Amino acid sequence: MKKLKKLLCVLLSAAMLLCCSVAASAAEPRVTAVGQLTIFSYKGNDEDGSSGGSGGWGYVRSGHAFLSFKNTSSQAIKIGGLNVGPGHEITFGTWGSKPAGYTTDPDNGWHKGIWYNLESYLINNYNDMRGRVSLTMYLTMDNVNTINDFIKSCDTWDAESNCSTFAMVVWNSVAPAGWIVSAGLPNLHVYSPVYLCVSIQSKDGWQLNRAVANIAPIGYLDGDKFVSVKFSPSSNKTLNYSTRINDYIPNTMEAA
Repeated sequence: MKKLKKLLCVLLSAAMLLCCSVAASAAEPRVTAVGQLTIFSYKGNDEDGSSGGSGGWGYVRSGHAFLSFKNTSSQAIKIGGLNVGPGHEITFGTWGSKPAGYTTDPDNGWHKGIWYNLESYLINNYNDMRGRVSLTMYLTMDNVNTINDFIKSCDTWDAESNCSTFAMVVWNSVAPAGWIVSAGLPNLHVYSPVYLCVSIQSKDGWQLNRAVANIAPIGYLDGDKFVSVKFSPSSNKTLNYSTRINDYIPNTMEAA
């Protein structure tokens, strides 16, 4: 009788443990990846490695850093000012002026801050930024929300808060500890795509000249309005700059 009671006690304890395990598993949220974030950096040709020094727009000649987001889910996902369609990839990064070696027609100024899909346009139409290095990780919706918070507060550009600073800060805000990157010398307030390239290449899984999809629209945010910029490829690297301001959030499935 005692053995029977002991057996029943063991079975009851096992059953309770199983129930607790099932309940705990049911309570745990399922973490699902909804996209991929890639950080890119390109050294350029300027040997001083300064991203945004006193030499006007020398930061572009010294390279450029930017990010891309690819939607791997079945729903559109908003990244800052764009709704990214399923399967689509966009690029985004900060610019202080037009890319070095390019002209605009007409020459009517330039948005200093975050641009969308400008990098993909230059890479696919002019084979620009050859030698770029990159690192990719998967994102959850919580990660996407974190990135959107940074985008809201980082639509600017200056010598210290330049393209490499923006790419580094956004990436590090969601990166695991082993994939934190550095874009320069924080104690000297010096940040550059050159330093970011070195940091990216120190991580396992980095890539050289990863392909970037050529997708539209190209543009930037002006407050809460998206400014769509129409560029037409030309042999003399002239960016035919015309704008239209949209009150809505464009979708990446729009025509270029």
